[in-house]
Amino acid sequence: MSTTRCQLCGKRTGDRRCPALDQRLCSQCCGAHRGRFIRCRPDCTYYLAAEERLRARRARELVQAWAAWRRELDAAGREITWSYVEALAEALAAILHREPADDADVQAALVYLAQSLSPVVMVGTAPPPLGRILVDLFSPLRQKGRVDGDKLRGAAQAVADWLGCYRSPEDEKRFVRGLLGAFPPPAEEEQGLIVRP
Repeated sequence: MSTTRCQLCGKRTGDRRCPALDQRLCSQCCGAHRGRFIRCRPDCTYYLAAEERLRARRARELVQAWAAWRRELDAAGREITWSYVEALAEALAAILHREPADDADVQAALVYLAQSLSPVVMVGTAPPPLGRILVDLFSPLRQKGRVDGDKLRGAAQAVADWLGCYRSPEDEKRFVRGLLGAFPPPAEEEQGLIVRP
């Protein structure tokens, strides 16, 4: 029985088929090149499993980092309404499950949201797509009096500033993955026949 060698390293057994390359790869080359040098297909089982593990790890890191950030804010006497930070995080996660973005996109969107809530009108460039979605989401709530614009602006700017320090050049989606891991998408309801008694 012949074994197929990994098409990248040529040393180890190619124990998995890469749907993006349509070649056999070893698990080490798959892991080393996945999402970096190989543009993985979103339906690849190896990519999905690795992304899920990475999101869980990034979610744990994010929870710890936010707890430390909150302690720093309390110790410094800086007041931001934490419920608005949590609402922003949950809203961002819901959007990011549908709209792919990286940490720089999220930071730009938060800055845009904060600027749009400012009493000073700023003339700027075209809004970032994610920022426009956030503004469209929170504007009706602010107009109906369900959210305080000043508190939301303060939370958006604080998270944007914090994110500037949290971002990592090694993982351009460190924060995004943490959010997606902390706020998984809601389970889809099964579609079927409706039976009424």
